[in-house]
Amino acid sequence: MTNRMERSRIESWIWVIAFVLSSLRATIFWNLFLDAFHMKALPWIEIGLWMVLAVLAFRSLQAENLFNEFMFSLKRNLFLVAFIVVVLASISWSVAPGITAYRSLTVLFSSLLGAYIGFRCSNRKLMDILYKFGAMLLVLCFAFAVFLPVAGAMTWVPYNGAWRGVFWHKNHLGSIAALINLVYLLSALDRIGFRKWSLLALDVILYLFSLGIVFFSRSAAGLVVVLALNFSAVLAFVWIKMRSSLKPVHYYLVLGLGAIAIIILLLNLNFVFALFNRSPTLTGRVPVWNYLVRVVIRRSPWLGYGFGAVWSIASFREGLQHRFDWGYPLVIADNGFLDILLHVGFLGFIPFLGVLILALVRSFKLAIRSRTLPDFFPLLLVVFAVFANLSFSLFLETETFVWLIIIAASFATSRQLHQQKSQSVTS
Repeated sequence: MTNRMERSRIESWIWVIAFVLSSLRATIFWNLFLDAFHMKALPWIEIGLWMVLAVLAFRSLQAENLFNEFMFSLKRNLFLVAFIVVVLASISWSVAPGITAYRSLTVLFSSLLGAYIGFRCSNRKLMDILYKFGAMLLVLCFAFAVFLPVAGAMTWVPYNGAWRGVFWHKNHLGSIAALINLVYLLSALDRIGFRKWSLLALDVILYLFSLGIVFFSRSAAGLVVVLALNFSAVLAFVWIKMRSSLKPVHYYLVLGLGAIAIIILLLNLNFVFALFNRSPTLTGRVPVWNYLVRVVIRRSPWLGYGFGAVWSIASFREGLQHRFDWGYPLVIADNGFLDILLHVGFLGFIPFLGVLILALVRSFKLAIRSRTLPDFFPLLLVVFAVFANLSFSLFLETETFVWLIIIAASFATSRQLHQQKSQSVTS
């Protein structure tokens, strides 16, 4: 019993430290973009901490005779293995090998720890972890924004006081707060569905609190993600309640109405963008994306420039600033998919998409079979990943937190599906 409790405490610490480490680069406490030619010791201290966590995780697996089963789970995720291999191999062709070595190792360890977390817990448990971690994170962001605005708010033009909390940018806070908002909404809807009223008030308070954080971040990306996730979560809740009464004609009707709504939105993009106080160029992003695709990615379409390397070169960032007459150097592509292409080209982008598509397929199967809101979380997480990365870069660019959560949910989903299949065979 004592050994089991001790292992449980160690496991909890592994999860907490992994979440903190995976978020560290995106905070104001860390140098977001290291000089490509002057690497310092701090990044390697981070790698050392990742290694310690990995050793503790693997020792925990060995202590419970689960290591072989974990390795078997990795073999069922060959797209992830292939992506990691390409990321590590990109050190050899990187324009900044030191940066790529550091960044590729963070991808390796965050992927392994994400796989470990997903292997050890269900989606409901993963939501519980995010529930607590998210509350602490948002309270910290609120405290920085309100009581230390010189650090927690972007007080300069053109942001004029938009909250960023402990993060480097308001869009990062808005996107992460939108993800945490989803957790509280799912928790509240789940309690309503099962008529568990004891902690519903706390869910509602935290939901409104996270919604307020998104609002004061003034992040259009965060608001769009909140709307998409809230609509999807409510739709899932209604489907769970009404699925026994639904007939094929109802699904066709919903699909038809959805298609019409999309067409109307596409025909009225100027109006839609105006609702969020944005232009059709997405605050100048579209011309930058066009240049990155036509010129930069075209020069090295298959291999890219080495993972995390190109944005670490000051002359590249400043060159884009002058080309597009921005008030500050560009530091990311503001599109997660484009950044992956920049880093590892199509050689890495193809298995990367494979990871997302596999996660989508598995999460859809689990959601349909399990029919519980916590088991809809992985599917909604994929929705979050797609929407959040359309106008911001959350795929391993300034942090690995979102990637770690995606891998954890994918592995948890895979294991639950495997257990369901085994149970159906034995029964």
